[in-house]
Amino acid sequence: MNSVVMLIATVVPKRLVRESSILAPDFGSFRSQESTFAGLNLFLLAALLITHLSFSTYFGIPPPVLFVALAAGLIVNTADLIWIRHTQFLSPEGIVALT
Repeated sequence: MNSVVMLIATVVPKRLVRESSILAPDFGSFRSQESTFAGLNLFLLAALLITHLSFSTYFGIPPPVLFVALAAGLIVNTADLIWIRHTQFLSPEGIVALT
């Protein structure tokens, strides 16, 4: 029983992740996917921030933690977008790890 659990924990996730159709087969496709998702995240975070500020009369004054969380999301996604645009190569293991 323990060997079956060990097999599932070590072999199955690696095989499923590497053979998944979600992963782009090459770095150019992965860069395109990552850029699209980072851009979409930036748009959604900015829209959420603008919505909270615009409708503060309905939602109440947004707590400072909301601004911190949204700012952190904006910074992380912007850094990801800049990084992926300036990266020339990423190994398949790096793509799996980043995904």
